[in-house]
Amino acid sequence: MIAFAVNFLNSIILLAAGTDWQHVILPMVLACARGWLGLFMIGALTLITEWKQIHASTSRKLLYAFTFPLFMLTYIPISLSALILKVEWKQIRHTRSVSLAQVRRS
Repeated sequence: MIAFAVNFLNSIILLAAGTDWQHVILPMVLACARGWLGLFMIGALTLITEWKQIHASTSRKLLYAFTFPLFMLTYIPISLSALILKVEWKQIRHTRSVSLAQVRRS
């Protein structure tokens, strides 16, 4: 997030100074690619270490590894809204009991 913000501000300054836009876009693309790669590596490491505990097909596990960075990006608006909005805790009543075997079948 910090790298993205710094690159964004730097891009605005460079564009205002008359720098060619291609030299401005490349650092932004590289920052996004590095962030995506970093999150992917965290997801891949978790996938490797927890392979047997994740009850899904191999293709699904690999799909989840590649989409993990996108999933993590959803936390940005959630975190920002938690900082700005007044959040209240609401109790969720759990009235249904499901066994582990039933969960694994579905």
